[in-house]
Amino acid sequence: MNPSSFRPTLVLLIVMTALCGFIYPASVWLVAQTFFPDKANGSFITRDGQKVGSKLLGQSFHQDVYFWPRPSALDTAKDKNAYIISPASNLGPGNPALITRIEERKNKLAPTLQGSNQPLPVDFLLASGSGLDPDISPEAAFLQASRVANARHVPIVLIQRLIQDQIQDKELYFLGERRVNVLQLNLALDAQLGAGK
Repeated sequence: MNPSSFRPTLVLLIVMTALCGFIYPASVWLVAQTFFPDKANGSFITRDGQKVGSKLLGQSFHQDVYFWPRPSALDTAKDKNAYIISPASNLGPGNPALITRIEERKNKLAPTLQGSNQPLPVDFLLASGSGLDPDISPEAAFLQASRVANARHVPIVLIQRLIQDQIQDKELYFLGERRVNVLQLNLALDAQLGAGK
């Protein structure tokens, strides 16, 4: 075969490798770093110059002085890497294991919600699909206000005001649901009342 017939193929390979392997990724990185640096770098939250987490990833909180996140498919009290592992938890509605988990979560939450006649929000009973959801519903946050206020020995009104300040509206006012970022709420709690013990 004539070696010159391979030249166009070789040139195309080099051009496409340069374009798709270097120029395009570098352009996307440059645009992201210029216009969206916070999002491009992981949406990290810092406190006192230290990264404490990301707005996009749920963290485990178990103490009564903090607001609790959505449940994870793994037991985050036993497995500290549960949110890193990111287990899926989409059991079908007819799966007996799902019913068992819901009952366990109800029983665990019941003592902390004494005196409340409100039904438990669904995000308190069901884990998110990724196990990493950083947000809870405003209803789930307000339901915890009494527990947090009692644990911190402050008026419940103060806690409710903090929750209200942290409620995020729907994206573009119509996408998704209103929500509260648990990490940001707990950081606001610490900033106003001191770190919980």
